[in-house]
Amino acid sequence: MAWLSIIGALFLQYSIFHIIRFIYRHWFRKPFSWELYRGEWAVVTGASYGIGAAYAVELAKRGLNVALLARSIDKLRDVAQQVESKGAKSQVISFDFAKASSEDWKQLENQLNSLTVSVLVNNVGVNVSLPTAFLEMEEEKMDQILQVNIVATQRITRIVVPKMVERRKGVVLFLSSGGGVLSPAPYLSVYSGTKAYENALATALAGELESSGIIVQSVTPFFVTSEMSKIRKSSLAVPSAARLARDSLQSVGYEVCSNPYWFHECIATILSYLPLKLQIRYVAKLHRGLREKGLRKSAQKKE
Repeated sequence: MAWLSIIGALFLQYSIFHIIRFIYRHWFRKPFSWELYRGEWAVVTGASYGIGAAYAVELAKRGLNVALLARSIDKLRDVAQQVESKGAKSQVISFDFAKASSEDWKQLENQLNSLTVSVLVNNVGVNVSLPTAFLEMEEEKMDQILQVNIVATQRITRIVVPKMVERRKGVVLFLSSGGGVLSPAPYLSVYSGTKAYENALATALAGELESSGIIVQSVTPFFVTSEMSKIRKSSLAVPSAARLARDSLQSVGYEVCSNPYWFHECIATILSYLPLKLQIRYVAKLHRGLREKGLRKSAQKKE
C-alpha cells in the first residue's frame, strides 16, 4: 500500500502549498501600486451607490480623478462630494445604460475622450429584485438585464480602451459575480449568465491587451452589502462594498480572475470540491428561501 502513502503525501503537500499561497495572497503580498495613475482619470459605471460608489472613493484615495456614470444625478453628486473630499476631481455624467440612444453614446464618447482615462471599472448591472425562476421572468426584464450587463458594458469598453492602447497603459476591471462563474445560480439564471459572459470577455481581453500594457481583471465576489443584494449589514461572509473595493484595487495586476475578499475565496474553494448537482441543489434552496423571505417582507409592508 506504499502508493497510498505516496498519494497521501502528495495531497498533503498540495494542500499546504495552496494554504500558504492563500495566506500570502490575502495578507502579505505587496498591493498593486497606483502611483503611475495619480492625476489621471478613472471611469466608474453604476457609480451612484454600493460597489460602484465604493470603487470611486477608493480610487480617489489613490490619487485618481473619477468620472461617475449612472442614471441618478442627485446620487452621483453625493458620491462626487465624497470623491472630492479625498482631494480628487470628479465629473458627474447622467447616463441611462438601459435606454441610451446612438446619439447618447456618441455624446458620452466625446465627453470621455476629452479626459485622460487610464482606468475603467465596469460595474453597472441590473438584476431581478428577488430570485425568480426563468420561466416566470418578464421578457422585458430579461432584455433589460442583457442590454445593461452585456451590450452596454461591451460598448463602453470599446469607447474607452482604444485610447489606453494608444498610451500603452490602463486598467480595466469587470465586476462579474461568483454566482455563475464560481458556482451555479438557479433563480438568477439570466443575471448569472451575463456575469459568466463578462468573466469570459474579461479573461479573453486580458490575453488580447496584455502586449499593449493594459491590465484586465474579472472580479468575482459573492454577496456584498448593497441595494442590489438588499443586505444592509456586513458580516464575515458579506463584506461591505468599501472592503470589496479596497481588496480588489490591491489585487490588480495579479490574478486575471480575482476573488479579492478572503472569505469569498474560502467559499469558492469549498464549493469547488462539491459535485455540481449538489451545488445546484444547495444554491437553488438558498435562493428559494431568499425569494420567500422577500415576498413575506413585501406582504408585511402592504398590510
